[in-house]
Amino acid sequence: RVSFKNVFVTVLSSIQGLNRVGGVAGFIKAGDIQNALVHNEDLFGSSIVISLSPSSSEPVLIGGILGEGNLKVISKTYFTQTISRSSSQVGEQKIKSSALASIVPLLNRSIWFQRDPLIEPEFTWQPRFCSLNKQQAIGFADGDGSAEHPYVICSPHQFHLISKLIENDTGLSTSQRRGWANMHYVLLNDLDMKYYDGSSPAKTLHPIGTYSSGSTTGKLPFQGTFDGKRYKISNVILKTSSSGTNWGLFRYVVVSKIINVNLQNVWVEAKGINEVGALSGGGFVGFLGYNSVTGGKVIGKSTVGGLFGTAFFKVRDSYSKDLVVQSLTDVAGGVVGQSSQSLYRVFSINGQVSAANYAGGIIGKGTGFLRDAYSSNKVTVGTDFVGGLAAQWGYSNTNTTAANNHVENVYFSGILTGGKHQGGLFAKAFLTSMKNSYSLANINDSLSSSGGAWAIVDDISSAQNVWAIDAQNSSKEPGVQYSSSTITVRKKATGVTQTTPLWPFGTVWKNFDPSKEDPVFLWQ
Repeated sequence: RVSFKNVFVTVLSSIQGLNRVGGVAGFIKAGDIQNALVHNEDLFGSSIVISLSPSSSEPVLIGGILGEGNLKVISKTYFTQTISRSSSQVGEQKIKSSALASIVPLLNRSIWFQRDPLIEPEFTWQPRFCSLNKQQAIGFADGDGSAEHPYVICSPHQFHLISKLIENDTGLSTSQRRGWANMHYVLLNDLDMKYYDGSSPAKTLHPIGTYSSGSTTGKLPFQGTFDGKRYKISNVILKTSSSGTNWGLFRYVVVSKIINVNLQNVWVEAKGINEVGALSGGGFVGFLGYNSVTGGKVIGKSTVGGLFGTAFFKVRDSYSKDLVVQSLTDVAGGVVGQSSQSLYRVFSINGQVSAANYAGGIIGKGTGFLRDAYSSNKVTVGTDFVGGLAAQWGYSNTNTTAANNHVENVYFSGILTGGKHQGGLFAKAFLTSMKNSYSLANINDSLSSSGGAWAIVDDISSAQNVWAIDAQNSSKEPGVQYSSSTITVRKKATGVTQTTPLWPFGTVWKNFDPSKEDPVFLWQ
């Protein structure tokens, strides 16, 4: 007889087998499973338990918890994503398909401790790793840089050491490099970076990585992993008077994984740099999720985002709060400046976003999927194109159908100022389908092109349950231009009771009283 109790499994990719495949066990002849959670960290809802059996002649036994078994007790067992053949699941009497934060509290809190709702729980009895001697260690506190034993960061000095070692590698020949840009790192302590105030070269914090999209020869992007474990990295000052491309805590990332970074009170200023973000100036093909920045300011020449300047990778479960984001020329967003990939479960609130042209509460310019997102920022442009969520969503010259761009479960409740084209959700929207979206923005009705939902659109294939309350003038239509006859936009006037959107409440969003408040994520 086998008993599993208080089990937490983090799946980085998937669990695969021919038959009898489970998140905790493949086969148990007799026993029980209690207080078990299987959580997937892979991108965007892919299956975590997969059967590779090509034949359907015999029943394929797979499950999020157990493949096959005769269990006396199975209780409080959950997994956070789907299995590849849901009709064949065995043994699950309780299954929740939900966000991590909505499941962890259901486990035994006398045993499990969760320091932050965005990360996996720990045992309550686990000792604190970063003792004083670990913090004062010369070099890293522990580890060898491998995926199994990442370098451990316990102090501001150890964190700054990453950038210095990569800079040293940059000056060496390929055969002499140690590969610091490809190593694995983990943070196990709160960091106050106030020592690195820029008052001298020795006290100046440098971005991690030397590569930028504007200068590639001999340069090294960050290609490793960094797990911040949601410990605070506060009082970050990254300033430069140089010109060029890419500036942030990580200058440029390529095929990397940066997760659980919790930035507090940042001052990122690069007035001569294009593509600026608090966390990263830019990058492509990576996994960047569960990251946040709270308080401070991010200023750049162009394409500036609260977390990322450019993001040619998917961004998920990330946010900015109480942050000033400013592009001195064009393109600014509360989370991302510009992206060609999708954004999931992101928000930007209580901040200010500004640019000469193309400013959005979440993103300046974007394309792909925008799902489960909202903003309450004040968004301002000096010349043109301001949107509650994005100044522009979709690119008419790169997408051929609206299936390439989809917007769902989003809203804006902030303030828009400036520009000739104001849109409560988007100033421009190209080749996009929309569902369950709304805006509460006050629109300047004297403008030639403005709208409660959008200002200019080109081929919105469908707009289901999309509406706007323009508190300034209830007669203003949601959009002034659209070319598709299939649009079913529903305008709501001032004072009309809000209809609860048909969103995934209880899994991603908290239930709410629509007459009094806007929805928020479960993990907030």
